[in-house]
Amino acid sequence: MSENNEKIDIKKYCRKFMDDSPLTEREEVLQEHIDRAKKGKDVWNKWAEGVELLIEEEIKKKNGNNASDGQKLAILSQYRINFTTGQTANEEDNTLDVSQFDGFNFPIEANFANVKFSGIANFDGAKFSYGARFINAKFSGRADFSYATFSGDANFRDATFSGEANFSGKTTFSSWANFSNAEFSGEAYFRDATFYGKANFRGATFSSEAYFARATFSGDADFFNTTFSNLAGFKIAEFYGENTNFDDAKFYGKANFRGAIFNGVHQTISFEGAQFKEANSFADVKFESLKDKVPFTNPVDFRNAYFQATPLVDSFPVIYRNLLKLISIERRVKNRVKKTFIQKANLNFAY
Repeated sequence: MSENNEKIDIKKYCRKFMDDSPLTEREEVLQEHIDRAKKGKDVWNKWAEGVELLIEEEIKKKNGNNASDGQKLAILSQYRINFTTGQTANEEDNTLDVSQFDGFNFPIEANFANVKFSGIANFDGAKFSYGARFINAKFSGRADFSYATFSGDANFRDATFSGEANFSGKTTFSSWANFSNAEFSGEAYFRDATFYGKANFRGATFSSEAYFARATFSGDADFFNTTFSNLAGFKIAEFYGENTNFDDAKFYGKANFRGAIFNGVHQTISFEGAQFKEANSFADVKFESLKDKVPFTNPVDFRNAYFQATPLVDSFPVIYRNLLKLISIERRVKNRVKKTFIQKANLNFAY
């Protein structure tokens, strides 16, 4: 057999088999993955095609030619590519001896939980067909996931990014994207990324600049208790989920939402308890609704902002109203008098 026609023993990637196997066998399988990855994209993807074919055969054998998505999922979920043995006592033992995965196809769930990447981790253009687990992974150098595709859940909970983290360039998250409690020490780039499922950044920490410019959130966006120590860039970002949550978020640097769109059906937008420490920009933002109080304590630029429904006066705190010389103009909307107009801000209303 040539290396491009590797004989595949699919049972070695079965979760139950691996869970019941002794450590030595798990280490052997891990080393096979590492050796295969070192041979490059072509060898890896040829092996991945073989894995896909074997799983398709198993699906047909058990469910026939018309297997439902649920039946396919039930079989796919039994398999995993493990880049960890599950032994986490010694961090150095979890350092992965390969970091170039650009253009790789992962046909079943890829498990990098608790793995440490000592150099540049390159997943540029990688395709994760069924789930990716980077729980508690540690990226010591640059982490490049630009143009990557996550068709299943992408779980980066508690991950640590010591260098630049790049998820920009049309990176696609088709399902749940979990970055809860992740730590970003270097610049974090999510420019042009698309989140089709829920995007969870609860408790995440961005110590340097965070760029979400032109990112699209089709599902809920959860930034509850997220810390932005530097620039938080959401310029021209689009939020379409039912819930966009920035409650208790901390913006210690400038928050730039210029040109962002909040346009979900029955959308709830909440900044309750959020802290803004510097001047911020919501210029040209489109709000379908803004019902909660927004706790701005520094000047805010709302020039040319568009409100589908008139915001409550209480949405703008006293210090903001004083700084921008809020004046009251009575406007009758749905038989209720609203007093909302900000001089110099040129707000636009949809009635």
